[in-house]
Amino acid sequence: MNPYDTLTDEALHENLLSLGRGECEASADIVLHLMVVKDRKMFAKKGFSGIFGYCTDALRFSRSSAYRRKTVVDHAQEFPELIARLRDGRLHLCAAAAIAPNLTRENSKELMDA
Repeated sequence: MNPYDTLTDEALHENLLSLGRGECEASADIVLHLMVVKDRKMFAKKGFSGIFGYCTDALRFSRSSAYRRKTVVDHAQEFPELIARLRDGRLHLCAAAAIAPNLTRENSKELMDA
């Protein structure tokens, strides 16, 4: 039995809103943690050649999810707005990874807004 079958429509809706916010926040927090892992080269200390391998093998992310996170990690130091937008849901991980390699000081706001 699904434990959520008994929820009212409003309770189900509120739970999903909360879970969605939590997922956005968790996604941003994972990227922030990975930035520290990269800075400390912790992936190497754990026997991995880079962030991608650490994400796939240690964290068990899919290859596509690991690639997206690595791409955002590689650009979030220069463009911290990526993290803020991931956290509040204005940008999702897939879009952030797609635009991150193309961001410049001149176009970052425009690309993130699009």
